[in-house]
Formats: sequence, C-alpha cells, structure tokens
Amino acid sequence: MWDSSESDVTGLYPYGEYDLTGLLSVWGTAGYGSGTLSVTPEAQPAIEADLTLAMAALGVRGVLIPRRAVQGFELALKTDALGVRTRSEAGVVPGGRGRLAAATGDVTRLRLALEGSWEARLDAGARLRPSFEVGLRHDGGDAETGFGLEASGGFAFAVPARGLAAEFTAHGLLTHEEGGFQDRGLTGALRYDPRPSSALGLSLSLLPSWGSAARGAEGMWSAAPATRLANPYGIDDDDPAGRLDAEVGYGVSLFHGLAVGTPWTRFRLGDGNRDYRLGYRVDAGRSTVAIEYGTSLYGLDYRVRYELAIAHGSRGAFHFGVEAARSESRAGDESRDEFRFRAMLRR
Repeated sequence: MWDSSESDVTGLYPYGEYDLTGLLSVWGTAGYGSGTLSVTPEAQPAIEADLTLAMAALGVRGVLIPRRAVQGFELALKTDALGVRTRSEAGVVPGGRGRLAAATGDVTRLRLALEGSWEARLDAGARLRPSFEVGLRHDGGDAETGFGLEASGGFAFAVPARGLAAEFTAHGLLTHEEGGFQDRGLTGALRYDPRPSSALGLSLSLLPSWGSAARGAEGMWSAAPATRLANPYGIDDDDPAGRLDAEVGYGVSLFHGLAVGTPWTRFRLGDGNRDYRLGYRVDAGRSTVAIEYGTSLYGLDYRVRYELAIAHGSRGAFHFGVEAARSESRAGDESRDEFRFRAMLRR
C-alpha cells in the first residue's frame, strides 16, 4: 500500500502559436522530460525510480462571427488534441525489502467546443463581458476513458475610471462515460488599481477559487497537469478545497522615471495552510526583474526572475523569460533547485 508519491521532471516543451488570417489561428507544443519518481510505502523508506514524460498537443481556433460584425458579439469554434506518455523504471526498496514494478501510462484527449462572448459598453466607461463555452471531449488511454460534455460560463466587469475590475468563471464536466470522473470549480477576481494604465501607485487584488478552478479557467484547454500524468500509481495529492489569495503592491518611480519598483506581499489561505510571500519587482520598459521570498507550512523558497516582452504591431509579440528557484524544508534536511526557461513568438 502506497502512502505518498512525488515526481521531479526536467523537460523541454516548446510552444508555438500562429495567427493565419486574423480569424483562424493554430497552436502546438511537443517535448520530452526525464526525472525521478519517488513512492513511499507505508512504514518503509521511499522507493526512487527513473521517470520519463513525452507530450504533444495541437489546437486550432476559428472565429465564426467576428466581434466587429455583430455589435461586440463573437462566436468561435475550437478543437485540440493531446497525447501524453509516461514511463517509470523498476525500483527497489532500500535494504531489498520490496520493489516497485516498471509502469507505462498513456493518456489521449480530443476536444471540440463552441466559445462565445459579448462585450457591452456601459455608462461612465464601464465594460461588461459575459462569456460561455460548451464542448464535447473524448478521453482515452490508461486513465479515464470515454466521451464527456463540459461547459463553462462567466463574466468580466470593469470600471477603468474608478480602477475597479471583477471576474467570475464557473466550469464543470456535465457528464462523462467514466462515472467517477469529475472536474468542476469556480474562480473569481476582484482588483483595485486607481491608475490601471501605469505601474505606479497602489494595487490590490483578491482571488478566491474552489475546486479545480484553482488551476485556472484555461485549465480546460491546457495540457493536463504534469504532476498527475507523471504519477502512474494513481496517488492524487491535489486537494479540491477552496483557497483565497490576496496581494497588495505599491509602485514607485526609479532612476528619474526610467523604471518602476514595486514591493509587494501576497497571502494565501487554503487547505488548512497559510502561505506568505514577499517580493520586489522592477519594470523598465520591456524588461522585468523580480525577486521573491516565500514561507509556508512545508518550508521556504527563494526566486529570481527575468522577463522580456516585445510587441510588434497588433498581432506580433515575442516573450522571453528565465527563472531560478531554491526550496528548503523547514527542518533543513531537504532542498531542491529549479531552473525554468521559456520563449514565445506570436505572429
């Protein structure tokens, strides 16, 4: 009987997106990663085994009714296909008191959905944007299998003159041939920024979420979480309970207006834990440099990040980012170093 498991995978997954006509766009990603799977049997030392993860996904989105044609209403059809394969080698319990069998897991997913939104201009410059999605999906492989129907809906409301913005989204798997397969959640956001066009001054945000919405509304159309796919033994450590994130920051001018420095703090409450983070971010034109420190029930971590974003016209953009992080347990007996690199070119 397994008590807990965790995986540590290092991989390269290039992502590309191309706007073909302004109404038709395509995106894709593919890559390979390798690392270690650690499984802890009850009352025994952890077993470690080599782990590999290969993934490929392709998606297409076509606008059926452009926003400019029907007074702010847009209707689009989108589809995507995903394939993932994980493989773990055999492992042995230290001391030879047991072994972990080799395992291979395949997951496939096909989806087709209709997406609609409508943007309305209200008094005092306020904007309201309700949206919806309804889609058919087919899951295959070694996890959940069969057809399912999923839907999501929400709204975004903003009053730029007062610096207020609010969002709400609900999504759920309405039905699936795999009776025990569930995926549903809610997410919301309330933000206050009296100068939304500038990084200067006060900014506040409050972000509640429940269920799988904690992974973000776009989780319905992103690749499945690697932590789940890299776990061929079915031990799920994801807690669907709600959480609340709150953040406050204040931007000040630096170097005679050439940059903006923003000290910020973030508080997260959820799953019976409280996490605190402190950070400092410097925005200088197209570049951003940030450092942060965090503490939680499990330990401490430190991060340094650099980002560069260049926009070219209304359709082209290049984004580059690199991040280094170190995590330490509270007891000081475990540590982990991470390095992340990403680059995106959109045309």
